Amino acid sequence: MAVLEGFFMRRAVDGIAASSEALFPANAIGAPDYRATDMVRRTLEYLTLLPRPQRRLLLTLFVVVELGTPVLTL
Repeated sequence: MAVLEGFFMRRAVDGIAASSEALFPANAIGAPDYRATDMVRRTLEYLTLLPRPQRRLLLTLFVVVELGTPVLTL
């Protein structure tokens, strides 16, 4: 998991980043945003702790978020 290789892994990282930005948006009220929480790195670390089947499911979720969004906006 240390080396991010492959099309789907890169799309999963993009999906994690997009989801993090939606859940922790930049704001002016002082609440932590997606950059301050470093959610992409923390999520990737969490994924390394999961058993392989659960890791695949979560990575698939983030790939679908990234690649499915244009389809869902039609």
